[in-house]
Amino acid sequence: MYRCAACPLPLFESSAKYRSGTGWPSFWNHIIKENIAKESDSTFTMVRTEVLCTRRGGHLGHVFPDSPRLTGLQYCINSVFGLY
Repeated sequence: MYRCAACPLPLFESSAKYRSGTGWPSFWNHIIKENIAKESDSTFTMVRTEVLCTRRGGHLGHVFPDSPRLTGLQYCINSVFGLY
């Protein structure tokens, strides 16, 4: 189970994780859509979709429409190892 680093809100299950070759943990689906928010991010001269925790508003990573998995979405999520 992958959770927000700032709070224990569940975000992604290990069963939805796959090797994307990006260097970030990648997931093809989230657990509960209400647990993540998406916003436009135009930093570094590119437009991406930022993924945020809905409880704390913390940056989780980005989502891209290029996954070979069922949803077609690739959530590239920053990770912190820890136990709750």
